[in-house]
Amino acid sequence: MKRFISLMLLSLTLTAHAQSVDNYVANYCVRYERQHLFLQKDSDLNVVDYDLEWPDIINFNDVMPLKRYISKLLLGVPTSSVDSVVMVINGRMGDPVTKQFKEIPDDRRFCYADFKAQILSYVPNRFIAYRISASVKPESLSGQAKYNAERYVLYDINNQKILEPDDILSPAVVNRYEPQDFYNQLFAPLGDYFDDMVKCDITGVWIDGQNICFHVVAVTSDQIINYDIKMPYQNYSYVLDRKVRRVMEKKPKLISPSLDLTRQTWHGDTIYNKVESMPVFPGGGEGMQQYLSHVAKPEFAQSSVMKVMMSYVVDRDGRVGDVCVVGPVSPELDRHAASVVRGMPRFTPGRQNGRPLCVRLYLPMVYRP
Repeated sequence: MKRFISLMLLSLTLTAHAQSVDNYVANYCVRYERQHLFLQKDSDLNVVDYDLEWPDIINFNDVMPLKRYISKLLLGVPTSSVDSVVMVINGRMGDPVTKQFKEIPDDRRFCYADFKAQILSYVPNRFIAYRISASVKPESLSGQAKYNAERYVLYDINNQKILEPDDILSPAVVNRYEPQDFYNQLFAPLGDYFDDMVKCDITGVWIDGQNICFHVVAVTSDQIINYDIKMPYQNYSYVLDRKVRRVMEKKPKLISPSLDLTRQTWHGDTIYNKVESMPVFPGGGEGMQQYLSHVAKPEFAQSSVMKVMMSYVVDRDGRVGDVCVVGPVSPELDRHAASVVRGMPRFTPGRQNGRPLCVRLYLPMVYRP
């Protein structure tokens, strides 16, 4: 059995005589929504993928500007919830295909859509960084409009502002006046392609631990090269705008807990965190460990034990949903933990007086080197 991941199973077997509504006040809550859909709208057939790491709450803040920015870039409509984003996608792309076609569909009526919002880094009390992309590729007879967009943004948590690369970089970098050493490091991954470069843009900048990260798009005479590169913050902080350095280097503001709560309903049903008979994974604790033994190890270098705190709902039919990270470690491990929880089979649902109810479980997933 693989031993790189373990978890506390008490939350799976706990029983109680009283029931209580879940009202956990979150410091951090990112909801992970991922679907692969085959939808039909009139004669159009749409293959839709979305992979969204939706920021419900960051540092006791509902980060409304960030939510609206993400949804507007993805769909052109600024909304405040991931449910609204999914509703807009389905409204535009149609209903799930549930029956066999009488004849082979015309390939020209297909459209392929991909929507992503992924966390790149999180610096508590300071910044959270996102890569947001949308791609809609209709074939010749599709009624969908072609669309393509990609942005790297840094969200200033204290000042509640969206920062794009030109806001993050110093004017000297924007105008290409920084010392040569910076550019030598920036272009190092190009190797021999550097001599053939005709254009280069920094399209993403974010802070990750002790590093400043850059996403670079270099154009040569015959290809476009995309790459990421990290530089030590201590050595290259001068390439950042002063206001960004102030946020990074000054003592952060203390943010008081607000009234923002994790969601209290799921598909119209009240969510409880304690019921008479709590949900049970198939096979109980032993079944859970067997499930984890088949999980692939994440590609993440770590030298110490790390714990990701997960939250998820088991609905009245035992299905797992509303998968959230409420205690983050790193984007890579958080993402892995969310995929593990999202892939869980149906539970025996929680019950109160014999009646099935929606129950939220909190689960610490421990990663070992």
